[in-house]
Amino acid sequence: MDRGIPTEAVLAELRQSDAKVSYLVGTPKGRLTKLEQALAQKPWQEVRPQLRVKLLPQAGEVYVLAESGARIHKERSMHRRKLKALWHRLGEIQRQELTRDQRLEKLGAARDRGGRAVAAPVLIFDVNWAPLYSAQTRR
Repeated sequence: MDRGIPTEAVLAELRQSDAKVSYLVGTPKGRLTKLEQALAQKPWQEVRPQLRVKLLPQAGEVYVLAESGARIHKERSMHRRKLKALWHRLGEIQRQELTRDQRLEKLGAARDRGGRAVAAPVLIFDVNWAPLYSAQTRR
């Protein structure tokens, strides 16, 4: 079976099937936000070390929210690596003799390469491009 997120038409077909088939379907984040309050009330159940789930039965189906310690660790490591590369690039840009427009272009390129890690640092420069302030914020 396809590992992607199926359309509502495919889900309807699976639900109406005469065969008693169990299936696991990825849920779009938009639907998860609708279930967030109900899931918050449910207790975590440990499936095995570093893996726990919350089960939410609803309308003949069971929503499963899984949390993997290994996956959390991997995502944090990827984020740290991107943030470290971004910090390194910002230092390189700061040391270069550039016009305002050139600097803005390079900062924009660094921001694009930084992905979601860019949401962390905010730098404020004076007119000579000397850093005045650095803070951690969310985009």
